[in-house]
Amino acid sequence: MDGDTIKLLVKLVIEGRLSSVQEQVTSGGSEAAHMLSSKHLGRSGDTLLHYAARHGHVDIVEYLITQLGFDVDVCNNDYKTPLHEAASMGHKECIRYLLQEGAKVDSLKKSDWTPLMMACTRKNLDVIQELLDHGADPALRNKDGWNSFHIACREGDPLVVEHLLLVFPDIWRTESKTRRTPLHTAGAATSQTAETAVESLLSWMPVRNGHISVARLLLEKHQASPMAADILGAQPVHQVAVTGQEEALRFLVGDLKVEVNQRATGIQITALHYAAKEGHSSIIKTLVELGADLHARDKKGRTALHMACIGQHAETVRTLLLLGLKDSPDASGTMAQQLAKKPGVVQAFESTRFPKAEDRTIRKMNEEYDVIVLGTGLTECILSGIMSVKGKRVLHMDRNSYYGAESASITPLEDLFKRFNIPGNPPDSMGKGRDWNVDLIPKFLMANGQLVRMLLITQVTRYLDFKVVEGSYVYKGGKIHKVPSTETEALASSLMGLFEKRRFRKFLMFVSNFDENDPKTMEDVDPNKTTMRAIFQKFSLGQEVMDFTGHSLALYRTDDYLDQPCIQTINRIKLYSESLARYGKSPYLYPLYGLGELPQGFARLSAIYGGTYMLNKPIEEIVIEKGKVVGVKSEGEIARCKQLICDPSYIMDRVKKVGQVIRVICILSHPIANTGDINSCQIIIPQNQVNRKHDIYVCMISFAHNVAAQGKYIAIVSTTVETGNPEKEIKPALDLLEPIEQKFVSISDQYEPIFISRSYDATTHFETTCNDIKDIYRRMTGSEFDFAEMERGKQDIFGDAAE
Repeated sequence: MDGDTIKLLVKLVIEGRLSSVQEQVTSGGSEAAHMLSSKHLGRSGDTLLHYAARHGHVDIVEYLITQLGFDVDVCNNDYKTPLHEAASMGHKECIRYLLQEGAKVDSLKKSDWTPLMMACTRKNLDVIQELLDHGADPALRNKDGWNSFHIACREGDPLVVEHLLLVFPDIWRTESKTRRTPLHTAGAATSQTAETAVESLLSWMPVRNGHISVARLLLEKHQASPMAADILGAQPVHQVAVTGQEEALRFLVGDLKVEVNQRATGIQITALHYAAKEGHSSIIKTLVELGADLHARDKKGRTALHMACIGQHAETVRTLLLLGLKDSPDASGTMAQQLAKKPGVVQAFESTRFPKAEDRTIRKMNEEYDVIVLGTGLTECILSGIMSVKGKRVLHMDRNSYYGAESASITPLEDLFKRFNIPGNPPDSMGKGRDWNVDLIPKFLMANGQLVRMLLITQVTRYLDFKVVEGSYVYKGGKIHKVPSTETEALASSLMGLFEKRRFRKFLMFVSNFDENDPKTMEDVDPNKTTMRAIFQKFSLGQEVMDFTGHSLALYRTDDYLDQPCIQTINRIKLYSESLARYGKSPYLYPLYGLGELPQGFARLSAIYGGTYMLNKPIEEIVIEKGKVVGVKSEGEIARCKQLICDPSYIMDRVKKVGQVIRVICILSHPIANTGDINSCQIIIPQNQVNRKHDIYVCMISFAHNVAAQGKYIAIVSTTVETGNPEKEIKPALDLLEPIEQKFVSISDQYEPIFISRSYDATTHFETTCNDIKDIYRRMTGSEFDFAEMERGKQDIFGDAAE
């Protein structure tokens, strides 16, 4: 049974299609059936029985066990059994059947979690009762010393907690082996016995997670001290500041009169410090309202502002500054602003520098500018930075409260769910929402490309960190292959036969040596007249080699380039090879924390050169006099200008729709198959491979780039829409990503060109965006774009934080 059939079986099992599963198994014969019963799939090592139990398909569970002989207690690589899966997802009927078939009720997965512990994370009392009725032991402890009662308290369902106390009255009397669970030992500051400390701890664990009703329930049964601390000295008031539970905070400080300025750990951190480090701006406001000392310092002399900068939380920095906390040095002489790395955090200090921002906005709106820029997408921010460096007076406005516009990175994950109207909150399996920075527009940077040159010359790289994308792949015949871009890789590639490899090697040598200023390297080729199709014919290269060369090396979206002069394609292939040579793994770079960092970096550049920024400003009218744009009206005020730059959304009557792009953001719990388990990659599906007119692109990044929770991956599929069923068009790409945990689908109109930037295309690189920037620059200034004019002198770097 081949890999494609097994993938299909997994899909059918997940969808609960028993008859289709039976047909596939029967067609494979008895050997296939025997093989499946011991087949472990993917990195997780799941079997088909794990998938069936996880998704609650009891009929498929029964078929796999009784007809195909699956072991009811088969383990995956994390030692999870099908019972763990069913308990985790709350599938009572599956649990009952597995237990009837002899499943071990207290089997231990990795870290010693039992099925009952898994069920307690879902707060499903029926499932918990089912496991308890079959003998599950709630007193068993996992590797960290937690039993099922700890977990139930953390999750906060009063019915579950009360049931466990009713059935096992002494369940709360427990102590961690590893001491990772916060405990109060005999001889601690409160002079409690260890047993009493445990009582206090367990009563306050629900408070830390915001479950006030559970805390009240436990208080009725056990006397708990609101001063109980963990082994680091953190009390409940500190714990709720970490987890961001406002109701619990008011319960502790308002109702129980806990001292809000209590200090924890050896370095004397307050609840305000904790909240700032985690980025909980609303909690900070509540703490100050409840009497927290805004100017409190820890043992190292750090204020909450230092902690917010350590966590790189721009909104929290802004909140503290607006509350009146001024930046000042800690015990080592370090200012909080010196710790700011992300552009948004740096900008927070800039934007709150003036005490009366409203007065400043009105005053600035009534002035005249050389250039007004509307929208904070990457194109607009780069142009804003360029114009400021050239000495232009720039006003930059955006109707949104965040930078990036269409090219923003969305955080936290909850905001992404809201943006795409996905009901409910992200599941717990996706980790903390603040760990996510999800790009709306998928793009990588060519390591030797135009955008990297702009970043280096303007020194915007001071505000950004990058990682090399680990691989570049091309789709052929339903499978993906590493893109060859050197002679060595070409000879090892499975994309070509032996003779074609030789011809391709000669082609790469020709491209590498080609110099349009040296006729000896041209081999009778006229770079401005000979078409690229003729070049391919010259080296006898077939259609599939043309596909990956034109689309994966030269990065064309269509085949129009074939009948155009070859010089541009040759230069594009050289760019790919030169970019690849910079770092080796692939020609692409990606910024940590997401692409939203790029526009913020150029916005910072503009601000340093005197540019004025106004976010959250509604644009009421673009003022035109005698057929010429002369200003912008916002909130009744008019800012006048000589030139205007804007994205298409600000002036829809002056642009034309030229197409649509579909983008699908996919959250995965695994890397893409057949890429060697790498953390990032690009996959290009050439148009001819899927009978289309435009390529399909896939770019994948992950937790390694600080854009996802630990162990999670983000893959974004994009292409130009050609039919009335866009999602069907990208199915070949989505099939490469299965299984997909969550999808976010968007279909955006594309517009072409007052100087209006183009909409972002479907490609996964920034070269076309840079061409748009250079085109607008030429039309605005009447001269060609010169990288050297963007260079910053040392004396100009006056606005950056001290280093």
